[in-house]
Amino acid sequence: MIRYFSKKLSVFMNSLRTTRRKLEISLTVFFCVLLFLLFRILIYQAGFGVKLGQQIYLTAPKNVPVERTIDIVMASDDAYAQHSAAAIASILLNCDATSNFRFHILDGGISESKKEKLVKIKNVRDFEIKFYDMTKYDWSIFPNFHIHTSVAAYYRLRVADILPKNISKALYLDGDVIIEQDLKELWDTDLSGSVLGAVEDANGVTFGKRLGLARRYFNSGVLLLNLDKFRQIGFIKKIERYIKDNKRRILYHDQDILNGLFNKQYKEIPLKWNVNNIMYRPAIDMKHTYSDQDARIARQNPGIIHFTGDKPWYWGWIPHPLADEYWKYLKYTEFSTCAERAFVSARTIPVYVAWIKCYFNDVVKKLKSCLSFET
Repeated sequence: MIRYFSKKLSVFMNSLRTTRRKLEISLTVFFCVLLFLLFRILIYQAGFGVKLGQQIYLTAPKNVPVERTIDIVMASDDAYAQHSAAAIASILLNCDATSNFRFHILDGGISESKKEKLVKIKNVRDFEIKFYDMTKYDWSIFPNFHIHTSVAAYYRLRVADILPKNISKALYLDGDVIIEQDLKELWDTDLSGSVLGAVEDANGVTFGKRLGLARRYFNSGVLLLNLDKFRQIGFIKKIERYIKDNKRRILYHDQDILNGLFNKQYKEIPLKWNVNNIMYRPAIDMKHTYSDQDARIARQNPGIIHFTGDKPWYWGWIPHPLADEYWKYLKYTEFSTCAERAFVSARTIPVYVAWIKCYFNDVVKKLKSCLSFET
């Protein structure tokens, strides 16, 4: 009898331990999912209260005098044509009728069908568009080893030579941007003899030290270009010489080259004209000279959203809080009928883990600050 009850008790205890282990695993999974969802909420909260574009062209008067023609340059291969289309649509809808637009597309192999789709954005608003074949140039001297970019990153370096000589000024935009404010304010910026206008990079201090620069290292995703200056100084020869002398130091393609050559000759433009991902989340070892207050003002009132890092056309675990802006403007193009949101590559998992750690540490610091009392 004792053996019987002892055996039953043993079975019961083993079952209890098994149940306990299952419960512990279930609770662990539950809290991990809960923590993950809380982090996503924190990210989305960064997008609350942001003043976004109101698509003013749809309601603004159309019969007004044209005050300016804005020349916009974008580089694209076939894969990036869709993203450039969303950027173009956002420009056309968020700028009033006092501006005309000429789009100069640096073509790295865009198919004819996608070119037609880009041209058909004229259904939104009329504009001029021209494609420049960039595959005919020799790009072999340019370092090309970064996993996230292609040789198309260097196309902007030939803008001054490719565009007609009667065009003295141009606005270069990366394809992963969405415009939220009228560009006439940016376009009317007086460069005052500067070679270009740009915004400091989110990691400007670190990158600047690597290249031995005295001034802020700028991001090349949004560039207001003084083409006359570029032509006067013989830019292409300067590039070739700089690459030859600094090939081992170049990590960020055209951006390093432009900073290495013109860091002392560029004009700083307001932060809102290149609002990068870092401004919507804590930075990991990112050092810059602009203040948290500057970043807060820019992210709450962005002129140009620049999707550096996380792209809105991917399903990511920690998405950009304003990723829907990309899809909102893509709907005005013929790319929207076949566009799909892909899952983010597994190689980015370590990046997201780093973001979560950063957020966790930030939350802990804030809790300690709230619970501490001065003695």
